[in-house]
Amino acid sequence: MSESKGLRHLKILGSNKINAYCPAALKVTEHTDGKCIASYQKVHVGHQNDLGHLFLTAYERKNIASKLAAKIPLDNILDEIRNSISDAGFQRVHLLTKKDLHNIEKSFNLSSYSVKHENDGVSVDMWVREMQNSENPCILLYKTQGSTCTQYSFLKENDFVLIIMTEAQGEILKKFSSDCICIDSTHGVNGYGFELVTLLTIDDLRQGFPCAFLISNRCDQPVLSIFFFVY
Repeated sequence: MSESKGLRHLKILGSNKINAYCPAALKVTEHTDGKCIASYQKVHVGHQNDLGHLFLTAYERKNIASKLAAKIPLDNILDEIRNSISDAGFQRVHLLTKKDLHNIEKSFNLSSYSVKHENDGVSVDMWVREMQNSENPCILLYKTQGSTCTQYSFLKENDFVLIIMTEAQGEILKKFSSDCICIDSTHGVNGYGFELVTLLTIDDLRQGFPCAFLISNRCDQPVLSIFFFVY
């Protein structure tokens, strides 16, 4: 049972909400004869014009997105922008953070080549199909929800099972598995209720080395038995 009260942590720069109504607005009405009438209320009430709460302009976002698309390191982009401060004044873009860069990267769909589609299920399916057709396939088992598995008939229709192991991971497992095998399970890190189970061994440097991954909606004995014997 979750003990959370549903309260979000306050942002470092504070919230944009002022718990009041600011009357400042610019309203433009365009008539059929081509005339435009604008009403402008410039008085702001209840807040300050803080730079940290302003939005980046469309030109600034597009310019940053072009640098991200060119694979320029994030630190280099931030350094270039902060070094551009001149006597003209301090602007919102000079307060840019890595969080802003990640948001721009996501909005322009530049975040990752592994994200194939905005729908997570479709994106995962496209990525798995691509890996299965690659020169070094790493998908040992893939069962989607809503399908049946003839190889393991005990799996239910709504079960999701994805087992991943690369060829290099398999070689490491063969070499060091006689020494030590570890299992680590992680849950509660996504909104789908799926768990991540990692199979690890100890390499020659006595450090944990992940050799295989299981992502599934259940981690009981039948599913784990597939994980242990599928390789």
